[in-house]
Amino acid sequence: MDNLERLLETIDACADRLDQLNAKFPNLTRDDLRESVEYWRKNRPVGSIEIIAPQPRARSEVELVARVPESEAEDNRDRICRIAIELLQSNGLEDTLDILDSEYKVELTIKNLIVLVGKQVYVKALRRDALLLKENAISFDQIADLWNDLDRPAFGGASWTSRSVSTLLQ
Repeated sequence: MDNLERLLETIDACADRLDQLNAKFPNLTRDDLRESVEYWRKNRPVGSIEIIAPQPRARSEVELVARVPESEAEDNRDRICRIAIELLQSNGLEDTLDILDSEYKVELTIKNLIVLVGKQVYVKALRRDALLLKENAISFDQIADLWNDLDRPAFGGASWTSRSVSTLLQ
């Protein structure tokens, strides 16, 4: 992970924490603090086109983004983001990546997908997946092992643990 990605993830984590504190202690927050979280989430920089898709195949949407004026590139990125978010509402993370690749010719890694759709959408997809697995009597340890095998980025550590999975569902 390069420095830019680490910096953006750190700022994302700070924004998430500030949002949690704003919700938990509404009498202690200010409008500018709430607005700063919203502003960050709406205007979060992507860094470079390589963060979205390091090695696109054929003529993917992402490749087209790189070859058009900046305003059109942003429109394409937004379009891809909307498609990815819609797919995540009814598909798992890996299935979404497969559909983006096969139907839209957009090749992304799981980390690229998280950067594209945002951490909140990723967390919702993880929660939905974990709840489905729990309904099928899969333990937190088994879920953590599965997610580690799938190389899904974990929160608060290098890999998923039963504790991090259970915390996600709280």
